[in-house]
Amino acid sequence: MKVRNNARAFIINENNEILLQKFEFSFTGVLNILWVTPGGGVEENESFEQTLERELFEELGLSINVKNKSILTLDIPFNSVRTGDKFSLDGVELKVLWPLSVPDEVEDINEISIVLQVTYENFSLLLTGDIGIE
Repeated sequence: MKVRNNARAFIINENNEILLQKFEFSFTGVLNILWVTPGGGVEENESFEQTLERELFEELGLSINVKNKSILTLDIPFNSVRTGDKFSLDGVELKVLWPLSVPDEVEDINEISIVLQVTYENFSLLLTGDIGIE
């Protein structure tokens, strides 16, 4: 299975609001809309930090040095993930909300994303990432 690594930012203002961007795609011919955190795919020979800095500039025009910031990385095997699956990580619960299933063939890996509900105590947010298939 081919994996497309992804870097995402959680930008939180003084009111504890998280910045989200509207993302539209039509994987099955039906328009789907997701609200996602800024970020994108890691390019060849690029670190997660470099990716995040590049994506924040490309998408938002922000020049931010992310070195020494909190970075969390997750590796989830997408070939067996289905909607409703749950994972736990040090008191954090991850629940798969999308995809319903992983198709065998995909023309554009940007059309396939995973959406996770991340819950810790009374705090919950959505985490997105691109997936790819060999």
